[in-house]
Amino acid sequence: MTHYLKLFTALAVLSLSSLFCNAQNTGKETIFIDYFMKTPDIPIVFVKNIREQVIVGIQNRGRLMVLDGERYPKLAPGPVSAYESVSDNIANRENEIKKTGARFVLGGMVTDYRFDRKKNGNRQSFSSYMTVMIWGYDLKTNQKFDQQIYKISGYGATMDEADARAMG
Repeated sequence: MTHYLKLFTALAVLSLSSLFCNAQNTGKETIFIDYFMKTPDIPIVFVKNIREQVIVGIQNRGRLMVLDGERYPKLAPGPVSAYESVSDNIANRENEIKKTGARFVLGGMVTDYRFDRKKNGNRQSFSSYMTVMIWGYDLKTNQKFDQQIYKISGYGATMDEADARAMG
């Protein structure tokens, strides 16, 4: 009988802690992290890594609940111009995105990949450069947030090392 009482108590504690965690999250707004776009010179793996870094950064701040837009294949933007406006980018998907419960949409684009190789005697070093544009949209107020542009770079003894440091 004592074994069942301990089991029941443990289940009750777990259930209450689960309810408490869910209640804490209900006060947070939700952000939908959209698919990131890229120019043809950017490898898709770079875009995936940079997008993941953005998601982790937002989650670490703890202010918003994050929805990964790539988990909603029906909401994929389809073929779009890399330079179309934020409003045009989500206009035909806005109602469906709202159904996820998201208040905000965040998207991005990675462009301008280039690298340099320098040789100093027998040693080589590499530099990697990219531009990341991030934009946001409030679905409740239909307000666009100013686009932020980040120039990222990394350096290393190999090209892969320089790329990884740029994305990190």
